[in-house]
Amino acid sequence: YRPMTIRSALTLAFLLNLISHRLLWLAALRYDSTGQRIVAETCVAFLEGMLIFAVVSRRPGTESRISRLGWSLLTAIGVNTLSLLIGLIMMPAMINR
Repeated sequence: YRPMTIRSALTLAFLLNLISHRLLWLAALRYDSTGQRIVAETCVAFLEGMLIFAVVSRRPGTESRISRLGWSLLTAIGVNTLSLLIGLIMMPAMINR
């Protein structure tokens, strides 16, 4: 395996986020409540966490699979929390055009 650099990790994360959030925002336009948007964002965060885990679990290392899963999900949830906050601020402006 070739080591994953910060640049390659950020590029993969950006591409994953770009794809998943375009789909999320298209679906979120149909949702009526903030709660529905939070549930949708949580589902996207979980999916992204599992995809991150799929990548990191194939790489050699000393961490256990449980540790890798935990860090993958924690990373995805943390990043998507920021995305959710930005989305909740921007979505009303986009809907009320």
